[in-house]
Amino acid sequence: MKLLFISKKKKGVNWSDSIDLLREDLAALEGVELLGFEVDTGGLNNYLGNSKRLSEILNEQDFDVILVHHVICAWPLGKVIKKFRGTKVIALHETEPVLGFSYLLKNIFRLPLKHWIRFPGYWNSRPLHWFDQVWILSKKQALFKGSMEKYKQVNFLGVDEQRFQAKTDFGGNPKVFFPFGPERAEKGYSLAFESLNGLQAKPELILGGNFPFEKMPAVYKSCQVLLLLSLFETYSLVVLEAMASNLFLVVSKGIGLVEQLSNLYTKNELKDLGVYVVEREPSSICKALEEVLLRIEKEEIPKTRELLLREALDRKAVAKWVKNELIKSMEDE
Repeated sequence: MKLLFISKKKKGVNWSDSIDLLREDLAALEGVELLGFEVDTGGLNNYLGNSKRLSEILNEQDFDVILVHHVICAWPLGKVIKKFRGTKVIALHETEPVLGFSYLLKNIFRLPLKHWIRFPGYWNSRPLHWFDQVWILSKKQALFKGSMEKYKQVNFLGVDEQRFQAKTDFGGNPKVFFPFGPERAEKGYSLAFESLNGLQAKPELILGGNFPFEKMPAVYKSCQVLLLLSLFETYSLVVLEAMASNLFLVVSKGIGLVEQLSNLYTKNELKDLGVYVVEREPSSICKALEEVLLRIEKEEIPKTRELLLREALDRKAVAKWVKNELIKSMEDE
C-alpha cells in the first residue's frame, strides 16, 4: 500500500504529537510505503504555496490512499486533491465540533482569536466535500447532514506507553492535575476550581498548559489524579497519557474516549478500575474526588494503565488497526 500522509508542519514539539507518531508507526509497518507531506502554515505565501508543492508530487507519483490530517491542511489543498480523484482520500478529523457563535460570544474575553476561525461551521464543513471518507473519533463530530455517508468512527490516536510509565507510589500529599489554564473555558477550569474548594480535604492543584514536552511524563508521575471536565473533546490524548501513567481519572462524560469506555463498561466497573465519570456540576465532581482521595489515603493503586492496554490504545496497536482500516477502505472502492 502506497500512502501519502499530509499533516501540519511542526513549529515546535508539543506534548500531544500523536499524529506525527502515527505517521512514524505506519511507515514502520510491513507492506506500507509512506511519503509524508507537511503543510507549511508559517505565513500566507507559504500557506498558499502548499498547493504547488503537492501538485508536483502527485504529478510524479501514484498513491493508493491520501490521508489528510486537520482542516487547516485541507484548505490550501482542496483544488489539488479534487484533481486526483482516482486516489482514495481520507480525512483524519480530530478537531472539536462546531460550538457555534453563541459559545464564542459567551466566552468572548477568554478565547484566543484562532478559536473564532476554528469553531464556526464553514471552516469545518467546506473541506468535507473533498474527501471520500472522514474518520472521526466521536460520533458527535458527525455534524453535517450532507456528508453523513462519509463519516466513519475510527480510533486513530494512540499513546506511547513506553514514554508514559505507570505511577506506583500513591502515598504523600494528593496532587490533582488539571491539564489546562483558566483561559480554556470549554475545558472546565471554573468547575474544577469550584469543586476543589468545596472539598474538606485540600489536595494540591497542578495546572497544565505550559509544561515542555519532555517534562510531561514527570508531571503525570508527580500527581495521583487527572481532573478533566471538558464541555466536549473529540477523544482526549490527555486522558490516554494519564491512563498510561496509571492515574485516577475524574472526567466528564462529554469526552470522546470516556464515551467509548462508557459503552464498553458499566459506571461501577470503571470506578473499580479508577475511572470516575461525572456530570459537569460541582456536587457530582466533589463526590467523585472525595472517593478518590479516600482511596489514595488507603494507598490503593488504580488500574487505568491495565485498562489502556486491554483496549489496545497504545500507539503500536493503533497503527496496526489504522493500517487494516485503510486496506478495508481500498477494498470498498
